[in-house]
Amino acid sequence: MTLSTIPSPITIPAILTFAISSGVVTAIMNQGILWWREAQHDSASTKRDARYLAIRLAVMLEKFAIQYADRIADNEMYRDNDGYAAGNLRYLG
Repeated sequence: MTLSTIPSPITIPAILTFAISSGVVTAIMNQGILWWREAQHDSASTKRDARYLAIRLAVMLEKFAIQYADRIADNEMYRDNDGYAAGNLRYLG
């Protein structure tokens, strides 16, 4: 064999360089994957929280509308019956 075809021996510095560089690349990839997964989870939980709050607000507004409609009906009944119908009326200010 000629001198040009003999592979160079693997040295300790070459092994250390390869190990350190592959470790750094792996750490960067793992951190990137972790950040991506956290962003996906945060996005999903934000959407879930927004849906919950929207439903809760809709229920609260529905309850208010029903109570207000009952008060209006009581007020109309009071007026139609010269004050003798419709129980305990409060000011509808």
